[in-house]
Formats: sequence, structure tokens, C-alpha cells
Amino acid sequence: MGNKTDCLLYKDTALGSSDITNKDLRLSIELTLNGFSFSVDSMPQGLHLAVGSYTFRYGQASEQRLLAALVNVLETEPDISQLTFSTTHAMFLDTEFTMLPSELFSNEKASEYLGFTLGREIAPESASYDVVEKYGMTCVYRFPQSIVDYLSSRCAAFERRHSSSVFLSSAAPMSLGTSIHVNADFGFMQVVVFKDGMPVLVNVFDIKSPDDFSYYLLSACNQTGTDEKDAEFVFSGSPQEYIRQRNALARHFPRRKFAVRKHPELFSDALDFVAQYEYYNILNGL
Repeated sequence: MGNKTDCLLYKDTALGSSDITNKDLRLSIELTLNGFSFSVDSMPQGLHLAVGSYTFRYGQASEQRLLAALVNVLETEPDISQLTFSTTHAMFLDTEFTMLPSELFSNEKASEYLGFTLGREIAPESASYDVVEKYGMTCVYRFPQSIVDYLSSRCAAFERRHSSSVFLSSAAPMSLGTSIHVNADFGFMQVVVFKDGMPVLVNVFDIKSPDDFSYYLLSACNQTGTDEKDAEFVFSGSPQEYIRQRNALARHFPRRKFAVRKHPELFSDALDFVAQYEYYNILNGL
């Protein structure tokens, strides 16, 4: 039995039973330099038994501090440390990625694409990439190797992706017109702009002040020639972020709605209170 950590955890009462601890479990986790969120799923159905999060409330952490917090939660949190995961699906969310058409992509040049975008040299072995087949796009990024090593050591099967490719794949744009899909949580905001069903902008922004939220959304509209009064905005992520932004949302973005769960049948009764648009990437994107 581990020690209680600062992790916020919502769980089904069945999570600690011997029936569950001996079952095939999947850990789905999204990491940022602001913290991480995760779900514990019973396989093969994918039933969500628990969701949790850990947040650095005083600014972004280093990759080393992120790893230390991750190890602390997975190894000592009482309801989590006793579990064995057969599969881990991990996502990393940061601003250091690039998205390009798959027809122009060569895996031998992945580090060059990323280095060009970031303006610095990237070691070839550091570059990872995801293919978003739905839109014929490839996302190139860097996933911290220390976290890959730790998570892959705790399971038989490990998969990594960048949150940008996950959010892009999970969005459901209108076939005609413009829709802007937003996923926001403490310290960051993902934005995907679709025109007639195809992505024209995919970006991630660091949110450091309350005004950043509207500023970056209006900037995304400006970059894509979009009238924010006419576009449909679809929001997902943390309810607290949208409560803080409610006046700005009403002032700038009249056509707005919240995303809904893709598979409501996969939520155990104990997790039914979680907002339908909350923990969006880990609960809807994998």
C-alpha cells in the first residue's frame, strides 16, 4: 500500500478489488510540463474505471521534475500503485511540434522538419512522428526519452503520440463552413481550425495570463481569415478554464458549444458526473 499523493483521483469502487487488479488494464496518460492527467481502463472493452490528474500550480516544471511527479503518483498513490498495466498509451502535449502533409514527409528527415520549425538542431533519434491518416497529415515532435523509458518499463505494450495528432483525429468538424475546436486546461490551449471539413491550422499555445485565451483564439481566426462571429466554436477540456473565461466567451464567440463524449457507454457509473468534455484527449482520443 502506497502513500496518499497530491493527485486528484476519481474512481469506481471496483478499482481496488482483486477482480480488477488481476484484469487486463490500460493506462492512458497525457503529459505536459504543467502536469499530467490519466485514465485507468479495463480491457478489452475500454471501460473507464478511474481518471486523475496532477498539476504543477506554480509554473511549468522541467522534464526531470515531471518524471519525478509521475513516478511518485504511479508508485505510491494507494489506488494506483497496486495496479499492473498490460498497455500504456502516452501522449505528450507541448508547443514544439510540426504538422505537414504526409505526401511531403520522409521519416529519414523527421528531425530536420522539427529542427527547421523550432530553429535549432534536433538529434535524429529524438524525433518521433504520428500519421493522421484521416487528414493525410504527419505530426513530428519530441517525446522526453526518460518518460518513455519509465512508462515502457511498467507494461508489455507501449504507444506514444503527440496530443496534437490525437486531438486532430478526434475532432468532428462540419462538412461545410468553419469550425474551431479548442481543448484548454491549466497552462495550455489546443486549437484546430477546420474549413469545409479539412484542417487549415493546428496549434498549441501556452496560457500564462487570463487574456491569453481570447488573444490566441482571435489570432487563430486572423491567421485563417475567419470571422469569429460566424465560426462555430467547440470547446473541450477543463470546466474551470471556461468558467474563468465565461465573459470573454460571451463577448467574442457567440456560436459556441461544448464537445460531448464519443462513447458514453464506456464510463462507469462512478465517473458519470465528469463533464462530457473533460479529460477530452485521454477519454475520447484513443
